[in-house]
Amino acid sequence: MTGAEPVTRNVWRARINSLREIAFWPLRYGPSGAVARYSAMGTARRAGFDLIAYQEMYPDVGALHPLVHYAASGQFEGRLVNSATRAALPPSQHSPLLSALTFYAPSDPSGHAPVGDRVDIITPFYNRRKSIVAAVRSALEQTVDVTVYAIDDGSTDGGAELLEETFTAAISAGQLTILRQENKGAAAARNAGLAAGKGDWIAYVDSDNILDPDHVEKLLAATRNAGAAMAYGGWRTETGAVHAAQPYKRFALLRANYIDLNTLIHHRRLYDQLGGFDVRLRRLQDWDLVLRYGRLTAPAVSSQLSVVRDVGPRS
Repeated sequence: MTGAEPVTRNVWRARINSLREIAFWPLRYGPSGAVARYSAMGTARRAGFDLIAYQEMYPDVGALHPLVHYAASGQFEGRLVNSATRAALPPSQHSPLLSALTFYAPSDPSGHAPVGDRVDIITPFYNRRKSIVAAVRSALEQTVDVTVYAIDDGSTDGGAELLEETFTAAISAGQLTILRQENKGAAAARNAGLAAGKGDWIAYVDSDNILDPDHVEKLLAATRNAGAAMAYGGWRTETGAVHAAQPYKRFALLRANYIDLNTLIHHRRLYDQLGGFDVRLRRLQDWDLVLRYGRLTAPAVSSQLSVVRDVGPRS
């Protein structure tokens, strides 16, 4: 990926600059001034400080964490951006730098529980003829109504044709849509499904995974119980190994990706506000997506293990 190395260097430069700034506060502002600024960081976070909006409105922040900049000087200049004012900003292209720097996850940005119960399931595939049918079938057999978007990312093994032969009735009924594109990678394929979909909620299943019939139903219940715009659960393997969902902690997620995309459901407005998968990233696009969406809302956590990963042959 072009630009990956500079982005990584910029992230660490911003972190170092921020740590250096904080370390020098006692010398620069005196003990009381430093304590006041440390306190301001905590107060701003609790008040709904929106890091992305702050960076967008005040470009002079530069290579410094927005919260650190606010505490050091921005608060004295009247610069405070919270989630309410964030909604008034025009949509922006997200940045991997900001994804890595941000860590605050306020409650749902709209101020009310997500509405609607239409669900899209996105399924990208590339030369997975031997496993894609099982994945799509598990998506179609959900206990709630769903629309499945299967995106053929330039396969050469006839997988799309096999789906057409197998699920003629579902295609005719509008329950399954098969999209075709040149080989562009999983991120671009998922984005094609996101753009084509019209559901209120979006779930995912990879071409070598299968979903339990109540997978979507349980995830929707988790979002409603928590009033959340996003939820995730755990998964298991055919051999019986269990990977339970870990509690959501923003700092822990920044260190390691422990949310499997196949266990995730999110409201469409998160996609409308922050976009889909970053095609500039060769890998970990799902981690980037959850980190960006987590800037706006903390996900609910479900105890379900309704995803079976790595099922059947891969080619």
